[in-house]
Amino acid sequence: MTFLHTIFLTALIAAAIPVLLHIFSKQRLPLIRFSSIDFLLKLQKKKARRVKLRQLILLLIRTAAIIAIVLAFARPAIRNDAATGSAANVESVIIIDNSLPTSAESKNGQIFRNCIDMTEKVVNISLPGDIITLITSTEPQKLLRITSAEKDLILDRLEQIEPRFVEPHMEDAIAIADSILFASSLMNREIYIISPFYRDSFDSLIISKERNEFIRAFLLPVGPKTTGNISISDIKILSSIFQRGEPVEIEAFFHNHSDHAVQNAMISVYLESERVAQASLNIPSKGEKSYSFSLSPHSSGLLTGSIRCDDLDALPADSRRYFVLDIPDSTNVLSVAPNKLDSLIINSALKSDKTGFINLYQGNPLSWETIPLAGFDVVMLTGVSSLSTGTMERLVEFVEQGGGIIIFQGTDTDLAGLSRGLWGRLGFSGARETISSGGIGWGKIDPSHPLFHGMFEEKGAPRSPVFNFAVDLATGKGDQIIIPLSNGRPFLIERQVGKGRALMFAVSPGPDGGDFAYSGIIAPLIFRAVAYAAQNYTESRYEWTTGNSSRILLSVPFTKIARLEQPDGNFIDLSPRPIINGVEYNVPMVELPGIYKLKIRDHLEAVFAGNIPSGLSSLERSDLEKLTDRLGNTTVVTADQDNLAESIQSIRFGRELWKFIAVLFLILLLAESLIGRTWKKESVE
Repeated sequence: MTFLHTIFLTALIAAAIPVLLHIFSKQRLPLIRFSSIDFLLKLQKKKARRVKLRQLILLLIRTAAIIAIVLAFARPAIRNDAATGSAANVESVIIIDNSLPTSAESKNGQIFRNCIDMTEKVVNISLPGDIITLITSTEPQKLLRITSAEKDLILDRLEQIEPRFVEPHMEDAIAIADSILFASSLMNREIYIISPFYRDSFDSLIISKERNEFIRAFLLPVGPKTTGNISISDIKILSSIFQRGEPVEIEAFFHNHSDHAVQNAMISVYLESERVAQASLNIPSKGEKSYSFSLSPHSSGLLTGSIRCDDLDALPADSRRYFVLDIPDSTNVLSVAPNKLDSLIINSALKSDKTGFINLYQGNPLSWETIPLAGFDVVMLTGVSSLSTGTMERLVEFVEQGGGIIIFQGTDTDLAGLSRGLWGRLGFSGARETISSGGIGWGKIDPSHPLFHGMFEEKGAPRSPVFNFAVDLATGKGDQIIIPLSNGRPFLIERQVGKGRALMFAVSPGPDGGDFAYSGIIAPLIFRAVAYAAQNYTESRYEWTTGNSSRILLSVPFTKIARLEQPDGNFIDLSPRPIINGVEYNVPMVELPGIYKLKIRDHLEAVFAGNIPSGLSSLERSDLEKLTDRLGNTTVVTADQDNLAESIQSIRFGRELWKFIAVLFLILLLAESLIGRTWKKESVE
């Protein structure tokens, strides 16, 4: 038992008033002389006993009534396990969840609007002298701290908050709330977390073990416990070589987060706002399904697209995902081949009907090192035996900035010098020695490698050429053997260097090393190698995630303010920062899913696809009992909004008894009135 207003208990002294009045105002019967003294004495004794009994009853009723009214004002309460508060002022921190899952719809409307309504109820519980701090789960650093007299400021702030397409920073929000309450001078300190409490956001929540045990936490779940939802979690670009009019393979991953299977879900693919493909999918309950689409871009440049699930569900935001395809208008290749026959073979391989987008420049073996590399996509070195230090540095920088380099061997290549020089700077381990034994062919080829995508028939790889000469290339960490020789040594090695790609062949394209030059595979292999090296495509290069900041690097010689067009049509001006060989723009935060376009002087420089974070689409409530155990001194409030204040008061102070005592007081007053009225009538008679 506890009392919320103990100061009123001092008024219990008033319970002595009826006793004192009883003592000092005893009724004396008048003295009346009668002839029959014995009869009168008996009558007087009988009436005196009856009067004393009534006086005693009235005394008890009046004393109990005074005690009852005093106790009602003192507000007694029966404590429960969670009740630790007193009637002192309260400092509370309200954390409202406005992350991606709260934008889901339920039968009672949008979950976030329900969170707003619940927050307003909590704010209105505050009493004069209380202090309130409002924190959002997505931006906990931007808080609002006011007194209860200024609660209208928080109500106005709530009208400005919207659900965001980002993940919650609930750990940071709780840590900030703890620090505010730890420094508070008020006796009662409370945290209110208002959220749907879905698993993806709360199951992995890390709670500090140093939380103050005197800080009480309330969890106020909002929205349904579980809701079915279909999401697109990822899009992968399977093709690594892009050409106008040629198919591009993409793969999308779909998740069914409901307890029942989804039949015939309609999926649409859009390219430049035009629907180019459609499919119907069956997705098992709590399962995943991937589906591949083939697109044929008929134009070049940065093309934007999206994949959308047309079926309606609770969370439309994760039912669409965006992508960008970089289809080159042309590929500029600088080929350097001191051997004229090698040069002729390279020229023949890259001058066919299907290679019309390749612009081949034959570099003079004696003066090519002075040619600027900025305008090229790929540099091909065939049988180049030595390089100057400056040229090696320029080539490495060219690849690191996103260019491609292809290296063929020559019979007179300076293996030791190149191993220490260009090869080593690119990260290759170098060459062991040359292999001159005849009859060497290819080992087992993996046809699924992106370089071979669509190159071979379904039956497998073609017949292998026979080599009489090859360089025994060493391999190291980061090297990927695309094609091995039959003796296990590499024929073609791939290496990622910065943003670019380096391909190293162990042979010469000429006839000196075998029949490779006469095989039908040499032309398509060289063409695919050039296209593969030029288009070092990675999804992250064109994809942003909402909630994160990003950098844009452009190889432009000027530093002008750029304008970033957002999916909603608004613009952000970005200031440049000069860097080596270009300029950098910093995007503070990606807010919306959709397509972002960077323009300088109305010229389109870059395009990016903004997508929501994956892993927030399961709309299933976390185990709140386990969450309360991890938080400590925490209570789940499941009452509806109509009796929220009463529920909070009960949890804060225990079960209050003042209403029952007030009823008892009224009953006592009624009883006193009835007994007193009866007594007066008898006295008159």
